[in-house]
Amino acid sequence: MPLKPMRRGFSLIELLVVLLIMGVVSSIAIFALRKSNIATPPTTLSTLKNNLFSLSNGTPSTLICTAACQHCFIRTENSSDTIPISLKKEGEITRYGFDRYGELRPMGNAVIPTEKGYKEVCFTLKYSPEGFFSPLILKNNQTFYAYTPLGNMEPLITQSEEKVRALFYDEAIIPTQNGNYYGAP
Repeated sequence: MPLKPMRRGFSLIELLVVLLIMGVVSSIAIFALRKSNIATPPTTLSTLKNNLFSLSNGTPSTLICTAACQHCFIRTENSSDTIPISLKKEGEITRYGFDRYGELRPMGNAVIPTEKGYKEVCFTLKYSPEGFFSPLILKNNQTFYAYTPLGNMEPLITQSEEKVRALFYDEAIIPTQNGNYYGAP
């Protein structure tokens, strides 16, 4: 009676090599998929806050736009990686703020610390995981975009300086410090 040939199974080392190869291939594929999901459609000034919130993954993050307001990116506190964002704009973007008398004035570029010192950027918008944003007022052509620290993800969009001022300053609570007492006109 002829003997049947024995079937030889895989050795433990061969199985470990196959698992290692599968692990490397799957991690490369997952990394490639994550990178492709990060690419965002062009962002407008009315969706800045919403995009920062959705791309921050619950970590403290900062949206930074370069000095010419053409290129923007999100930098998270826990990572050195940045997520590029294309900002679709119409005209020149100017950052606004309030002076000590409560008047709305152009503020010029913002300054951020870098490894080599400081760098001028067009504007920054910060997000903390508690749900707070840094206040920011931008003007594009004749339209103001006012981003409040709390509340709605959509900015107040108006052409009126008075509406922007009323959003940030309640004169019953925060006096604007103008008049004869303060030595201002």
